[in-house]
Amino acid sequence: MTITRVDILIYDDETRKERGLNSNVLADASLTLDHDFAIHNIQLLTGEKGPYVLFPKDKVGKGIVYPINNETRELVLNTLLQAYEDRDKEDDE
Repeated sequence: MTITRVDILIYDDETRKERGLNSNVLADASLTLDHDFAIHNIQLLTGEKGPYVLFPKDKVGKGIVYPINNETRELVLNTLLQAYEDRDKEDDE
């Protein structure tokens, strides 16, 4: 699997307040896999043990899209962290 596109929206404190988001939410993201499959509404969060990814859920809170192994979860997390850091650097310039 190759992540071929990453779209990320980073939240600042003011935007989090406006949207009623928890302060742990760093960004929302969408991923495209192999130019063929898109996943939207992925959240990048920070917690006591470090950053983590929250995948989309249905209305009753059950995951509808998620990695089935740790390697894929790490690939997604590392890709989103890199995009977050790159975008954050752009905003600082």
